[in-house]
Amino acid sequence: MTHSLGAAHVVVSLFPPLPVLILLILVTHRKRHAAREPVAKSPAVEVAERDRLFVLHAQTTGIAISVCLAAWAMTGAGYFWPGWVIIAGVATVALHARSAFAHSC
Repeated sequence: MTHSLGAAHVVVSLFPPLPVLILLILVTHRKRHAAREPVAKSPAVEVAERDRLFVLHAQTTGIAISVCLAAWAMTGAGYFWPGWVIIAGVATVALHARSAFAHSC
């Protein structure tokens, strides 16, 4: 017995996180433009801004991982491709935390 896959199924299985990646690029692009403001800020404002950006990054990553897990579960839960998204997401949040909070210790 042979099993053939339709073209739509092959495309979905090859590019499942594509909408999530586009969303992450748009959010990152927005952050870059917001960071270019050359306004002098007090240390308390800088700390609050640093914390806010870190929380936004962690939330965005969590949403992206959740969407990928939901897509994986709804498409048959075969090969666990969201693992790659989880590894990349956790690594970027960890690096952001290290760079943002290393001097606080």
